[in-house]
Amino acid sequence: MSPRLLVRQSIGIAVMSLVMNGTAAWLSFRSMATIPLRGRSGIAVDVLGTCFFLPLIAGIILTRVSRRWTKGAAAPRWVRLLPTRTAMRSALFGTVCVLLVGVPVLAVLGAFGIDELPRATFVVFKATFAASLAACVTPLIVLSALPVAPGNAAGIDPSSRLVSDASTHGR
Repeated sequence: MSPRLLVRQSIGIAVMSLVMNGTAAWLSFRSMATIPLRGRSGIAVDVLGTCFFLPLIAGIILTRVSRRWTKGAAAPRWVRLLPTRTAMRSALFGTVCVLLVGVPVLAVLGAFGIDELPRATFVVFKATFAASLAACVTPLIVLSALPVAPGNAAGIDPSSRLVSDASTHGR
């Protein structure tokens, strides 16, 4: 798997996320002068939703696209720990992003006493937050979309034996 391909996909998805999430934020909150941190139409709901749905949707789309672009590439060994079904794996990435990114971001906003943001500031925050998240999760999604090498479903890498077969049999 080419690192260049990972970088290109990450940049492409980040730019798309920047534009789409910035536009969605502007349209969704155009009637509000300020966006509160809490509440149904608040920053917290938006951040947690972005953390879950961005990896979920990107995972479903990128899995199909990546498999076409990366024929012959094998997944890293850690992929065997993930669910094999695309939707389940993507939902897992979303859940992890909520816990490891969304919750800490909201804690930082709260720690700095940010109870609301002006609409324009929120739109910039939302767009850059989504783009940054997309750039970070895209490589993981692409690598997890690669097939596990045949005969390696259990995560056993035959080329990583420390001792040859002959020496383990006392020959």
